[in-house]
Amino acid sequence: MKPNLTAIILAALMCLYITAIPAMAETEIMVHPSVDKEIIAPGDTATVTLSITNTGDETTELKVMAVIPSGMTATTTTGAKDATGNLNVWNGPLSPGRTESITYTVKGNQKGTFRVFSIVKYLDGDDWRELQMISEIKVNGETLKKETDSDGDGWSDEKEKQLGTNPYNRDTDGDGIIDPEDSNPLVPEEQIPMNWIIILGAAAALILVLILGILIGRI
Repeated sequence: MKPNLTAIILAALMCLYITAIPAMAETEIMVHPSVDKEIIAPGDTATVTLSITNTGDETTELKVMAVIPSGMTATTTTGAKDATGNLNVWNGPLSPGRTESITYTVKGNQKGTFRVFSIVKYLDGDDWRELQMISEIKVNGETLKKETDSDGDGWSDEKEKQLGTNPYNRDTDGDGIIDPEDSNPLVPEEQIPMNWIIILGAAAALILVLILGILIGRI
């Protein structure tokens, strides 16, 4: 059986055509999210970090956004919110093999368990792809704000400023009674001088001796 020359030529041309087709570039993104503190107190902050690596073959454009839940606020990012209420954290190109570390900080305003959504959009050819990551943060415990008591009298500096007392002097009016125990810490209480106490004590003793002498003389 003789080989079909036409079939052989067609097969050879097909192989050449397939070989000449360039491999299509692929865009692949890998995201590793983390949060430095999973439990915070009201008023405290937690930092969300996104490590984004381009594992594909071509440079892509990134758009990183965050959805901050009610009860929390973003504190260290200057990005403006888009029409959907997402917070724009970072925009820029990412070349193949490169890793971009992106962070933003949120503050807990009230107790509860909150889910912070990080959204990474990247350009794949002419299409935008989207990845979503969730960071769960629990706001628990008392506020970390600690009142300062500079003079150690039991009243905070803020309270002493409101009352008009000296936050650096336990006894503002200098009457020997510390401010919290003083009925009027701004006005010195009238105290009898020590020398008058001695004089009055001696006088009382003398009067007592005279009275006893009179009583004994009558017996």
